[in-house]
Amino acid sequence: MSEAVEAHARDERFVELVTMLAVYHRTGHPLDAGHSLPVTPEEIAYRREHGTEALEQLFDDHALLPTDPHRESVV
Repeated sequence: MSEAVEAHARDERFVELVTMLAVYHRTGHPLDAGHSLPVTPEEIAYRREHGTEALEQLFDDHALLPTDPHRESVV
């Protein structure tokens, strides 16, 4: 049985997030969706150039509030 995943807005960031979750789950590395964080296009580009740990460090440096749906990019 397959389930549809829908978002409240049309946004390419959701495609990347859902793909990442599916890959982790399929490869036997389940990822708790409750620990996922929507990111901005600038943050995605930064992560691709500098790596995930560097982006996570920016989140820490900016005291990111993950529950704020209107937060500014940290990049």
